[in-house]
Amino acid sequence: MFASARTRRLARKREELRETLWPGASANVWSRHRDKGFTTIPRSLPLILRLISELTPKGDASSVYLDLWARSYDEGLLTVHDEQEMAFSAGYDGPRAARTWREHIDTLVDLGFIQTKELGNRDIGHILILDPHKVAAQLHATGGIPSEWWNAFVTRLNEVGATVPVAGAGTDHKK
Repeated sequence: MFASARTRRLARKREELRETLWPGASANVWSRHRDKGFTTIPRSLPLILRLISELTPKGDASSVYLDLWARSYDEGLLTVHDEQEMAFSAGYDGPRAARTWREHIDTLVDLGFIQTKELGNRDIGHILILDPHKVAAQLHATGGIPSEWWNAFVTRLNEVGATVPVAGAGTDHKK
């Protein structure tokens, strides 16, 4: 998908402003166009992470969710190769690291943010990251999220030009 002329024009204006304020900054700013190892994330992700944090019954599953996004590609699919490594990346270490990671994966499944499939002997072999906007709309429809969070979320979607999804449209939270 190619950027529109308007998108390219706005990007050039931001680059010009950046170079005016910080001459030579382009060499020191990470760019998905130049550097490898990027993924696409929704601009609402900080709010989604806050919601997950608030809805996690034990601990905080938001660091696991962020790590999943950082590992995924545009297809929303990732394969789990090493639970211990993923647990460490999400901030867990020690003898309970993988167990805590799996518990938080289960929480994300229960909340509807992800789905999992087994692979060989592993219960968690593949993970599908679902559209968090649709998940939030579903949670809102069932009264599962605070109104102050929903109002901030809807405002943010409006700011970035995203559409507030209709609850139930394309959301299936089954494992």
